[in-house]
Amino acid sequence: MAMELRTDLIPLPIFIKQTAMSACYCLKANYQWVQNHCGHTMIRPQLERNAPLARVRGDYITLQYVFDKNYIVNIPGKDDWQNQIVHVPEDIVRFTDGLRLQSLSQAGASVHNRTTGLDQIMPLGKYCTVFQAEVYAILTCANSLQSEQDASITICLDSQATLKALQSAKTTSSLVAETKSALKRLSVFNSVRLMWVPGHSNIPGNEVADALAKQAATSAFVGPEPAIGINMTTVSTEIRRWANKEHQQVWDSTAGYRQSRLFLKGPERSWHDMHWDLVSSIYVYLLAFLQAMLLLTDISLS
Repeated sequence: MAMELRTDLIPLPIFIKQTAMSACYCLKANYQWVQNHCGHTMIRPQLERNAPLARVRGDYITLQYVFDKNYIVNIPGKDDWQNQIVHVPEDIVRFTDGLRLQSLSQAGASVHNRTTGLDQIMPLGKYCTVFQAEVYAILTCANSLQSEQDASITICLDSQATLKALQSAKTTSSLVAETKSALKRLSVFNSVRLMWVPGHSNIPGNEVADALAKQAATSAFVGPEPAIGINMTTVSTEIRRWANKEHQQVWDSTAGYRQSRLFLKGPERSWHDMHWDLVSSIYVYLLAFLQAMLLLTDISLS
């Protein structure tokens, strides 16, 4: 028991239930869950009781493919920006940003209009992730430009993950799918380019967008939460939080371990992370060893 606590290894009964709840949520998100109120399907009421976010609207959608994108994604090098090789001569230039303040557990997004100076800030509440905030900022920007025609438009942001998601043919996020559709509509009568800018590099438009996003994240979200569909990682984190709470309750209610209690107050996450880092390192070295052995075998046979 004390060793499980020290290494943050969840007790087996709790771990089994945690894994079952995670599997239930994944099946539910993929529209593959069949509820018949008997046997293993009784895990769903426990999931919704222990992780209430599993009951609300999610962001996950079944895999979609979009190949006919008519907008351009441009990711120049950081050195190109520092050497002032990158130029943005377009008629309309927008800088977008999204972030999450851990101190307040709130997210926000912003759009900075470099052309007119008119800006937008969007508080997004406590359940939105950084990635979702970044994508939502682009969606808001694209929707605000739908009346433009025959214009050259550049939308600048400092998130390569967001750009790659919008560039990819695969989509499993309803927010990303909606943003792709808005960009495609905007690109019908305009030339649209999404461009990466390095963050915190004193690029004026990006610095303004970052400050506006912080202002949005510190503002209260008005309306029912979540503002955006719940990310699957957010639900997984809530399930993990439930497992940690159950682990703590087991430790608190178990008699004995007098000496261990002098040093241990609860599960220690740092040891859990170090344990898995060690396992990962061993796996990498073992894989390299096996590849070397196979290579030597091929050489000896030849």
